[in-house]
Amino acid sequence: MKKTLLFVMAAIISVAVNAQTIFSENFDGVAVSNRIGAIPEGWTTYGDNLTNYYQGFSQSWDVYQFDDLGKVGISLSYTGEGTAVNRWLITPAIAIADSGYCLTFEIFGIDNSYPEAFEIKISTTGVEKTDFTTSVLNVPVVPAGENNYLVNLDAFVGQSIHIAFVNKGANAYYLVLDNISVGIPIENEIALMSAKIPTYAKYNTDFSVKGVVKNLGVVALTSFDVTYNIDGGENVDTFTVSNINVAYSGTYEFTHNVPANIATTGNHTINVTVLNPNGVADDATNNNGNGNVIIYENGTQRTVLFEQFTTGKCPNCPPAHEYLAEVIEPREDNVVWLAHHAGYYTDNLTVPENEELLVFYNSNGTYAPAAMVDRTYFPESGEPGPVMSAYVEETFLDNQISVPSFVTVNISAITYDTVTRALSVTVSGEVVSDISGYNSPRVSLYIKEDGIKMSQSGASANYIHNNAMRDALSDVWGDADVITSTTVGSTFSKTYNYTIPGTWKPKNLELVAFVTEYNTNVNQRSVLNATEVRLADSVQVNTVGIVEASDVELVVYPNPATDYAMISSNAVITEVAIINTLGQTIATIPANAENVQINTQDLAQGIYMISITTAEGKAVKKLTVTK
Repeated sequence: MKKTLLFVMAAIISVAVNAQTIFSENFDGVAVSNRIGAIPEGWTTYGDNLTNYYQGFSQSWDVYQFDDLGKVGISLSYTGEGTAVNRWLITPAIAIADSGYCLTFEIFGIDNSYPEAFEIKISTTGVEKTDFTTSVLNVPVVPAGENNYLVNLDAFVGQSIHIAFVNKGANAYYLVLDNISVGIPIENEIALMSAKIPTYAKYNTDFSVKGVVKNLGVVALTSFDVTYNIDGGENVDTFTVSNINVAYSGTYEFTHNVPANIATTGNHTINVTVLNPNGVADDATNNNGNGNVIIYENGTQRTVLFEQFTTGKCPNCPPAHEYLAEVIEPREDNVVWLAHHAGYYTDNLTVPENEELLVFYNSNGTYAPAAMVDRTYFPESGEPGPVMSAYVEETFLDNQISVPSFVTVNISAITYDTVTRALSVTVSGEVVSDISGYNSPRVSLYIKEDGIKMSQSGASANYIHNNAMRDALSDVWGDADVITSTTVGSTFSKTYNYTIPGTWKPKNLELVAFVTEYNTNVNQRSVLNATEVRLADSVQVNTVGIVEASDVELVVYPNPATDYAMISSNAVITEVAIINTLGQTIATIPANAENVQINTQDLAQGIYMISITTAEGKAVKKLTVTK
């Protein structure tokens, strides 16, 4: 698994939870260079001799500036040795004059698969490690996300103390520390962590307004009030949430008892406010939040475009293929699976379009196995672009499938000539709800192939590669001249012509069409809807069917023929059909042998197609008759 120094938080709640503060540190005043700075003066640090995986950091504690989180204390726990670190950060002396004082601080966990660990120790004498004889908190597993901790300091009244934050993580990422405070904590304080508003809702239809509140007071939260308004209008009736018991730092998800109902299509903002924890007015700084909902009139079921990055040189890709097959199979009616052979070197299936799509990593580096869902950027994935680990959480797919699409997309009017291998296909669709809010909607048409035998690192020399993108019949980023109107009821259509290369097996080919946004920002190129058609299931041909006996050896001789022609095969031939250039079958000859003779004396001079059916399938050969 890839480990990168990256931290993304959807919402950061920082609250002064102490009514009377005698010590605090949030690291905001530290100067940084290339994001890294030194621990403030007056603090003491102790390190170890372990080798950091990430460069530029000390072997104890530093200050680091994240894009979303700002400046924090940080201590690496990902080392070359993979053993537990022992890295200390010690406060200056803090005098505890009276009872009621507590230590509060925030720790951020990075990944539940690689949990951090830490311990809080206290010294009443000095700052040598041996002075810290009292352990007041030991956390062997830090949950991912923001965690608030509170330690009562009544045992140290009348003493001057030093507090040690000891990183004890083993083969994790890094311990993140912020908003350290010593003071008398507030009894009743809440914060709105998030307003959970649906992304889409149908007009004149009820939908629930939900949210998550966090208790930042030391008294258990038993009740609070919540209200909301739409687009800054009048608040709905206040709803009191009661009969709950939420401890300090705990969270509670609520649903307002009055559902929202909006009769105007378009983008609307739901403003949510929580207040009065336990019936007491609190600091309202973090009591407000909002979420946007798109109200639509009509929608259609979405088919998700799932794109995988893989190569034959990727040793970690075969297990990912198996995982994805298990995830996609129960959702196959709503998912189109496409594989791009790029991201980890290249192989014989790599096409230039695959490499163009690497911009979706939105990074200087790429990797495999990787994937993206509808080319949509999900900040919660922790990645800078739409591409994420191929071990995609099922919720990403399920949530995307549940999002209505406002445009249909269809593949029709398919013709294929088995002689020239010329393919013609039409992509069409209709706008069912206004899509003017999307960035330059475009139509794309790709072709993919299953059942390709090729060597695979980590597997075998005859590994079967499926869903391999073979080419883009449209521009790789979609054709901009197809969807000319974004208003409801508008239709679009474009016919594509293409010649299928002779090495591809038409019976294994599928056409993939989708409507996508286009923007210079790769994080705003989402797919609006997709569809796929297997060529062999829906083709209309000019001569004969396209199902090929690809493993059968067939020979037609003499060719040109005058009186007769012999057809020889390594499989039993069950039927031979002679077809003229108009596509008409003029003779059908039943057979049950590997060698069949056909009479050409009564045939007019010209070119004929010989459709040969064997137990292995059907193939077509061209025969010229001369007189």
